[in-house]
This record gives sequence, structure tokens and C-alpha cells, in this order.
Amino acid sequence: MQPTILLGSLSSPSGPRPIVRNSDDFFPDIPSSHPWHIFANSMNNLYTSHLNALPDWDMFQSSLPTHGSMHAAARCISGGPIYITDSPGRHNVSLIKKMTASTPGGAGGLITLRPSRAATPLNPFVPYEGRQLLRVGNFVGGKGGDALLAVFNTATSPISELVHLADFPGIEPRERYIVRAFSANTVVDMGSLGDSNPKSISLTLDQSGWEFFTATRVGRAGGTYVGTVGLVDKIAGAAAIVSKTIDPGVDGRRGRVEVRLKALGVLGAYTILLLLGYRWR
Repeated sequence: MQPTILLGSLSSPSGPRPIVRNSDDFFPDIPSSHPWHIFANSMNNLYTSHLNALPDWDMFQSSLPTHGSMHAAARCISGGPIYITDSPGRHNVSLIKKMTASTPGGAGGLITLRPSRAATPLNPFVPYEGRQLLRVGNFVGGKGGDALLAVFNTATSPISELVHLADFPGIEPRERYIVRAFSANTVVDMGSLGDSNPKSISLTLDQSGWEFFTATRVGRAGGTYVGTVGLVDKIAGAAAIVSKTIDPGVDGRRGRVEVRLKALGVLGAYTILLLLGYRWR
């Protein structure tokens, strides 16, 4: 198979950017191969991300009972193409909808939501099947964009760890952030880097478990702090955001939040009232 021939439309229009296979083949009938496939792709991105190429993490099947969602989260963080090879009539439609979104307009188009950068493991020295979680980071948007962190358990027993704000790529000092966990559907006000009492998120993953986090900057708009985490029913929902502006509203102007999206869905926002100290999602 030649990914460049099949997936050439995903190459950069501004210049040649080949699509390169990033791992060994996908073996749906070998359960032990699935965590290894994700681990190997993550580590290989350390090399292929420097080749001016788009890493191809290979196909997967959405209908896999145990590892389908794990593969889906890995593809959503990878920055590479996302494509499935389900058998006819065997599709996990609910999972596919978590990776895709409808576009505006009457054409009824469907796009995959993924970062435009290549993901890299945060710790390249994590051993396969070791007693540490595999953490893979990425980023969407420019300055003030959203940091993404996918965490996988590639070991054979449950693992518990803490997730800190410093674990996310591209976090700006002195800025306040919130972190949303997709699977747990929770939002935590993490404060800022360098806080005297830094917050953390406790995470326990069973064998082949995963979680997908989005860290977004919270800006002041009038008497509140506001942060938007993207489309809440999508794994990489922040990738649907084209731009966002948070106007603090000075000189008598009211605060304003403006978010432009490239796909349809439910936009998640988190607000912190400055005066009352009341929070809601």
C-alpha cells in the first residue's frame, strides 16, 4: 500500500509534503498488537515529524470491542490522516461521530477533527508495558490556542498517575487555564503555571484505557473569566475552532467572546464569575 497515492489529497497545498507510514501494519485479530501499535506510532513520530512529512498511523476498525476507541483517540491526537477499514455492515457509528463533524451549508459535508501538527510523546523513555502511562501531546491553533494531551495505558494492569498543567505542550506562563477530560466529561480550573499551590488531576486507567484532555486559556470578559473547549461531543473538539477572541471590555464597553468554528456541534464554555465566586459549565 502507498499512502501518498491513496491519501494525496491530505498533502499540503503550499508544497509537497509526503505521507509516510509511521508503523508496522495494523493487525485486528491480535489483541496484544493494539497497545503496541499505538506505542510504536507515538515513538516513531519523534523521527517522522522531522521529515517534512505527514505521519500515517495506519488504518483501524471502529468495531473493535476493546481497542476501537483507544485507536480512535490515538488517531485524533496524531496529527495524521484518520481512516477506518471496517467490514461491511460492522461500524461503531457512535465512535465515528466522535471523530467527525458536519460542516455548515447545505452540502452536508463531513470532516475529521484532528490537529494540523504531528504529535509527540512527552516522555520518550517510557518503556512499553512499563508502570507508566503513555502521554502524547499536540496543539491546535496559533498563539492562545488549545493544548491536547492523550493518555494511554499500554501495560497489562491498571495505572494511577497525576496530570499537571505543565504536562501540556504550549502552555503560556501567567495565563489561567481550564482542562477538560473527554471520557470523564469533567472540567477543572487548573490555575496558572508557577502557582504556589498547583492543581492536578488524578487519573486511573485500566489495561488499554485512555483519556483525552484539552487545556484552554481562560480570558477575562467583563466581570467573568471565560474559556471555550471546542465541540464537547468530539474527542478532539478543539480542532473545530478556527479562531476565538475574548474581549475584556474596557472604557465602558461590555466584555465579548467570539468563537469561529469550521464544523457544527455543541460548543463547550466554562465561566468563572469574578464577583460572586460562582462557577458553572
